[in-house]
Amino acid sequence: MSGISDWVTLRKDSVIVMNHPEENRESMRMAIYLRCHPYDQWEMSTHRNALLRYAREMGVSEPAVFFDNGSSSREARPFLEWLIQSVDHGDFNIVLIPGPFVFSIDDLAARAVITYLQDAGCHVLELPSRSARAVHHRRPSWSA
Repeated sequence: MSGISDWVTLRKDSVIVMNHPEENRESMRMAIYLRCHPYDQWEMSTHRNALLRYAREMGVSEPAVFFDNGSSSREARPFLEWLIQSVDHGDFNIVLIPGPFVFSIDDLAARAVITYLQDAGCHVLELPSRSARAVHHRRPSWSA
């Protein structure tokens, strides 16, 4: 096997195999969600850049970025609410995150948000760890 048929994104609870790069790239409507508390003057640039790079590797050059900067998981998170509404309206079918902690520091609450998004027809993809990317990284054949 070679090329896009080899490009598999593994997660703990699902496997997404992208077999038709042209169809999948056009059907991928990706958003990135970040949350930081307390306020981060650098706007989580390391996380943001890693997520953007991973999105480009998947063939998405400009995913929408939703960022609640300075919001704790116990207060209103306007960009998360906007993201959820957008997923409900079918605007996005993939949400890329650095980890579930962006939804909440409480594992059950974070899992509830992920489950809601998945039930709405959205895949929630977690950025692979650095070690996993180094060991398993293969560039999709459609990227130059």
